[in-house]
Amino acid sequence: MKTRMIRLLTMAMCLVMCAFVWPTAANAFDPVDLAHPLTLTILASDEETPLPDVTFSIHQVAEMDQLARFNLLSDFVSFNGDVNTLDTAEKQEAAAVQFTTLATGRTPDAVGVTDANGKVVFDALTPGMYLV
Repeated sequence: MKTRMIRLLTMAMCLVMCAFVWPTAANAFDPVDLAHPLTLTILASDEETPLPDVTFSIHQVAEMDQLARFNLLSDFVSFNGDVNTLDTAEKQEAAAVQFTTLATGRTPDAVGVTDANGKVVFDALTPGMYLV
């Protein structure tokens, strides 16, 4: 169960990062619109069965600049690595473990509970990297 949760969190972190990086990689000359709030939607299920009443918390780990580069926030500066080079599943999983340790005991930026369809939505997020 713990391994499954780590994989789920790793995938969620990867998806959040990819949502920011892919659009800018397609056209490296367009800066990221940092003023545009973002939404993160999580659909929790066990195979095809929605999981209602599951609590998710998110911690913003890094801010993003207009060139889609991540800058760690103060609570996460002791991270052992470069957040801008998390380009493999192994690196992302290792980062998720470190970020989870660093986030322990800290107040999350947002907490949400899945509805009857296993869905939770986090609105008005600033561009950046989030630990789910």
